[in-house]
Amino acid sequence: MSISSLGVGSGLDIASLVSQLVSAERGAQDTTLARRSSAANAELSALGRVRSSLNALAGAASTLEEPSAFTPTTATSADEGSLLVSSTSGAQVGSYNARVVQLASAHKLHSQAYTDAEAEVGYGELTLELGEASFSVSVPQGDGSLEAIRDAINGSDDNVGIRASIIIADDGARLVLESEQTGADQSIRVTAAPEAGGEGLDALVYDPGVTENLTELSEARDGKLSIDGFVRSSSTNTITDAVDGLSFTLLAETPDMDVRIDVAQDSGSVSSAVQSFVTAYNNAQVTLSSVSLAVPGGTSGALVGDPLALGARQSLRTMMTQQFDGDIGSLSEVGISFEVDGTMQFDASVLEAKADTDLDAVIDLFSGDDGLAAGLRTYLDGFTADDGRIDAREDSLDTRLEEIELQGDRLDRRMERFEARLTAQFTAMDQLVASLQSTGSYLTQQLSSLPGFTRTEAG
Repeated sequence: MSISSLGVGSGLDIASLVSQLVSAERGAQDTTLARRSSAANAELSALGRVRSSLNALAGAASTLEEPSAFTPTTATSADEGSLLVSSTSGAQVGSYNARVVQLASAHKLHSQAYTDAEAEVGYGELTLELGEASFSVSVPQGDGSLEAIRDAINGSDDNVGIRASIIIADDGARLVLESEQTGADQSIRVTAAPEAGGEGLDALVYDPGVTENLTELSEARDGKLSIDGFVRSSSTNTITDAVDGLSFTLLAETPDMDVRIDVAQDSGSVSSAVQSFVTAYNNAQVTLSSVSLAVPGGTSGALVGDPLALGARQSLRTMMTQQFDGDIGSLSEVGISFEVDGTMQFDASVLEAKADTDLDAVIDLFSGDDGLAAGLRTYLDGFTADDGRIDAREDSLDTRLEEIELQGDRLDRRMERFEARLTAQFTAMDQLVASLQSTGSYLTQQLSSLPGFTRTEAG
């Protein structure tokens, strides 16, 4: 019998009674499981925040681990309309006189003028070469218009980098062929196979020094840059191998005018890298503090009293305040001081002044195998690596959550059995009460029918 039909015999709201008894039985256990699950998820969230902040600190430390971070340069061009320049840490401080001797260009050819784009040119086979690469297209008889040839070239799966287009001018339509790449080695050569068909395709032949039925619009040329009188060529308008650490972009030819290039030390980049490190360190300290902070009467951090958070916070502070070997013994000598809460303050002017007078000492402090950055990164790897301490804690919490979920499933099954047992018991009671009521009514009727029996109504 279903719960909804119970109570017919007894008059009790048995469905509600069973529900209340089940809720009372599982209420405390649900609360315990929910509290344990919430605590585990809160710890996972806190560990995620710790991992993120320590990863950011490790990234900032990795930047400082490279000595090149402390020898950055900035390069400027006196004429950015004709020549752009950028530098990396490998560039040496100095100046150069540069000239854009020649811009790189792509080879471009055009045909004679035809009536329109649908005009028939011929049929046969065209072979197009670009530098040392080549491909061929077949032009069927009756389908040799400018449009068809253009589409055959552009649609060829073997195309090695030649674009075909049609330009329509007042005097007619022309087929234009252009290399997709600049440089003297990327010149176009076109030949036709006369045995394959009509002679009309000869009009598209361009074989320098032999047959030149196409007209050159643009020569295939290398870019050329003169630096202090020495010329460096490139197939493009970007030259990166002329001076170590410098990249030049050629924009306009200046064959008769020097463009001054200045390369200077960029102390601002050094300060920026250290400031990024200080910011990452402060964020890590704030995160470690917030997740381990006890707030009496309020919301405490999820890792209160946890040795992982407390230990990391203290160890980081110890590493930053230690005495270092070398000419610079403490971070205070490069403008880094500490607040009461463990965070850092950074005075960039102190670092820049120190770098101007003793750059090697600054590099030794932060970089290299024995520098602060390498030691810090190694320490942080113990937390954030795939098999690190945070990973181990997260695996443990995931296992705990899985067990809590299993306990919840077992509780559900136990409560189902409990509800079924109560339902069976109340069903039996309800049937018994109904039976007793039926018997009582029968006896009352029988007694009422006896001679001399008088029933007195109560009340």
